[in-house]
Amino acid sequence: MARHLRDAVGLEAIALTSDLDKHQSARPLLERYGDAASFHAAQRVDEMMDQGDVEGAAAWRGILEAIRELGSVAPTSDAKFH
Repeated sequence: MARHLRDAVGLEAIALTSDLDKHQSARPLLERYGDAASFHAAQRVDEMMDQGDVEGAAAWRGILEAIRELGSVAPTSDAKFH
């Protein structure tokens, strides 16, 4: 599982046990794929299940959830920061 995460988003092997871990894994996917990040994460879930890697699929489901959470609160390009 860790190799798949590293290959997909360039991360070192990590245990995705907390929301923080999941969000830290989701951010590079959002940066790389933008609106298509959810699609790519869902593909990884399917690939893990096809390989019988239940833990890997669960980790990617967590990342998918984090992508959706982060995507729903992402600032727009015209947002102003003070």
